[in-house]
Amino acid sequence: MSNDERKELSRKLHYGLALAERKMLEEKALRNEDVIQGTSLLKRI
Repeated sequence: MSNDERKELSRKLHYGLALAERKMLEEKALRNEDVIQGTSLLKRI
C-alpha cells in the first residue's frame, strides 16, 4: 500500500467515524439521553 493510499484510507476512516459519532449524538438527543464527553476531568454535560 502506497503512502497516498494510506492517507486516503485514513481520511475515509476519520470521516466515517465522524459520521457515526454525529448519528449517535443525534439519536441520544432525540431520546433526551445524557452525553458524556471525555476530557481530562471527565465532565458530564
